[in-house]
Amino acid sequence: MRKELLLLSLSLCALPAFAADPQPINTGQNLPSWPKTMETWRKYFPGLEEEVKKAFEEAKKDGIFKLETNLSPVAWNITAEKGVIINSINSGFYRSYRDPKTHEIVFPELENANNDVLIKTQGDIIVSPKSTNHAGYGYAVAVDSDTSTTLEAGKKIVLKALDQKSDSSYQDGLSIAVAENGKLNLKAEDVYVYGGVVAQYGATVNINASNSLYFLKPTDPAVGIKNANEMPISLIASGMTLSASNIFFNRQVDIGQTFFDTPHPSQLTIEDNLEENIAVENVWFYFPAFVDDFSHLKVNIAGSVVFNEELVLSNNSSSDISATKIRVKNILINGTDSKASFNVKDNGVMQVDGIIKVGNRSHVDINLGKGSSLRAYVEADPLGSTSVTMGQGSIWFPISDSNVNTLTMSKTSVLEMGAPGESITVTTDTLQGDCSVLWY
Repeated sequence: MRKELLLLSLSLCALPAFAADPQPINTGQNLPSWPKTMETWRKYFPGLEEEVKKAFEEAKKDGIFKLETNLSPVAWNITAEKGVIINSINSGFYRSYRDPKTHEIVFPELENANNDVLIKTQGDIIVSPKSTNHAGYGYAVAVDSDTSTTLEAGKKIVLKALDQKSDSSYQDGLSIAVAENGKLNLKAEDVYVYGGVVAQYGATVNINASNSLYFLKPTDPAVGIKNANEMPISLIASGMTLSASNIFFNRQVDIGQTFFDTPHPSQLTIEDNLEENIAVENVWFYFPAFVDDFSHLKVNIAGSVVFNEELVLSNNSSSDISATKIRVKNILINGTDSKASFNVKDNGVMQVDGIIKVGNRSHVDINLGKGSSLRAYVEADPLGSTSVTMGQGSIWFPISDSNVNTLTMSKTSVLEMGAPGESITVTTDTLQGDCSVLWY
């Protein structure tokens, strides 16, 4: 435990809580050495000290830290053996806490303190926001500017949305909110995020799940909040990196935002994490994925990626998708000067149910690995461009007339232009290759 932690609740509560710990822990030994700070804290949060002490004492007995108070979000470190059950988390909360009447900073001595939060357990971390009329915090995890929150669980992390039976005055459908230059790190076997996600202005979100990562929607709507369950995963001038065997997006994904003609470019990266021994096997986007101006989407996996709805790129944006199996409803390069790259690994398949539509001065590059197949057609703007490179033994089945600028074929690759009884035209400016087959 670091002595430099000045945050009141950290000083008060950052105690190890192991059920098997044979040594008694004197909670009072970590009371802050600033009487004025303690006095102020007790004034603004009466009764909280006793609740927190009790939670740590109970954790010494059964290994589970349980604190479901609406007096304050958790803004301190917790180490528990079997599990952590809390209402909400907010690193930096006390540093920026203001008097409700005067709006003055209550703890000015904490402005430059280390406000990072670390919560670790061998069991589960379950965060269930429960708001009230007079207090309470509707986000499962809020990371204030220039702070970090790290959650590490041996089993699962569950970040719930606000209970529909709770008052909704203090929430807007989010489970995760990361402010300017904030950092959020999640690590577990399984991670469940039930609400929306917003990260903005230099924020970073890193999630590693050895099994599965789920971005879900609550079964019931949040009370009083219109379309709360429809909130997207929204990255605004920020970045998110995800690694899990299975990743499931049951929300729209917005990578970057443009406000008043000013872009806020962002990046979403999905890839294996070799250090954590995580290989991504399946990624599902069940709602549209939008890559806004100057933003970037990267998926580099050995498994499969499915876009159940559209993948849409705006101006100067880019996407790099590399997988063994790729399926997309539609690929819409609506903006100018954008680029989409698809790499189908050996013996893989790429299928586009609708259309690959390439806009003005934009480009799509499709690379088929050895023995792989493509089932798609391309429609490009006169000033747009497309290239298809076919590896040895690969097959392209255009499902409608297509135009590509460059078609490169390899030995034994096949371009099959139409099923029996029908004819499909493929127009290209440059056709190159060796010992390949054009099948009519």
